[in-house]
Amino acid sequence: MPNGENNGAPQEGATEQTPAAPSAEALAGLPEEFKWLAREVTTARAEAARYRTERNTLRESLEGAVTAEDFEAAKTEWDGKVRTLVRDQIVKDHKLPPELAELLKGDDEASLAEHAATLAKFVPKEPEAPVVEPAVKPEAPTPPPLPPSGGRTPATPVEDVDPADLVKQARSQSFH
Repeated sequence: MPNGENNGAPQEGATEQTPAAPSAEALAGLPEEFKWLAREVTTARAEAARYRTERNTLRESLEGAVTAEDFEAAKTEWDGKVRTLVRDQIVKDHKLPPELAELLKGDDEASLAEHAATLAKFVPKEPEAPVVEPAVKPEAPTPPPLPPSGGRTPATPVEDVDPADLVKQARSQSFH
């Protein structure tokens, strides 16, 4: 590494340990004016090792996190879908044919609506079907009365009433 810099990438097989403070033996050969520098370098190295350890821990915890590019792509996709929904609603509100939806110009809802109103002037209107009410309203026929049977009159005994006959009788009468 040039100039003793660390590019931030963990090295193969390297373990991060906090270096020990310089021993008295290591400092013995240095002139007195440089001993403070050796202590500062050792302290800086220990701090850098601690920062690298924290960084690697954070990297591991953020493995599945969304990147800024993914977020921007999702945001762009979302904005496109919202813009399409707004545009389709404006086309529907101004009763424009779907083919003209792509021709609408504008960045916001107000400008899209204004342009749709301008285009709507040139789209031929479909004539509305006239509502015709009948001159005379038909009356529903009244059904003929059923003969008294099946307990409608107290004089008919219950034994004489057959439910199957009642169903046949009801089906044979038309109420239309």
